[in-house]
Amino acid sequence: KEIFISQWINSTAYEIDLSTYGNLKNIIVSSQNYNLRSVDGVLYNSEKSELLFYPASKEESEYVSIKELKTIKSNAFKNAKYLTSIVLDNERSSYGVEIIEEAAFYGCAKLSEAHLGKTIREIGKEAFHGCTSIKYLEFINTKSLKIDTYAFYECTGLESVSFYGISTDVGDYAFALCENVSTLAVFGVNKIGSHAFSCNKIKQIFIPNPLTYIMSK
Repeated sequence: KEIFISQWINSTAYEIDLSTYGNLKNIIVSSQNYNLRSVDGVLYNSEKSELLFYPASKEESEYVSIKELKTIKSNAFKNAKYLTSIVLDNERSSYGVEIIEEAAFYGCAKLSEAHLGKTIREIGKEAFHGCTSIKYLEFINTKSLKIDTYAFYECTGLESVSFYGISTDVGDYAFALCENVSTLAVFGVNKIGSHAFSCNKIKQIFIPNPLTYIMSK
């Protein structure tokens, strides 16, 4: 349920595979480790600009990003059992998460609220694959945003997707098999990839003039 990382471990990527610890609730890092940091049981790099791992059985239901955080690394929140809400920016300031890497929130089945914020500029492949409890997504990015392939694949609880940011590219199959989406607004979107919105129940689509490219297949 708890793991201690000594001063001798410099990088979890090569020395510890924390994703195999399904019952892990807390991470503690030695005060003499100058490469890794733990904040409230969550593992970061030394500058706290990268979130490396969130314990899968951590009992808190909400995660609010710390001020320094810019990148959520691959698989960081994968299969987090109790996570229901994430807040990745501060509405009253300019700081917030910019990059969500591949499979970062993969399989977070209880995640129902995802406040991605205005600073986000990249969402990796399968980043939210299988997050079946999310109902609404709103993108209000103030920077160019790239949503990679399969980013929200099989988010079966999703009902509405709205883009109100700037210069957004939506990758192939990004929202495929989100079978309950009924409303789609794509203001500020430049490109929509192949099968990006393969959602059979869409009833309303709002498409502005600036949209420049939609894949034909």
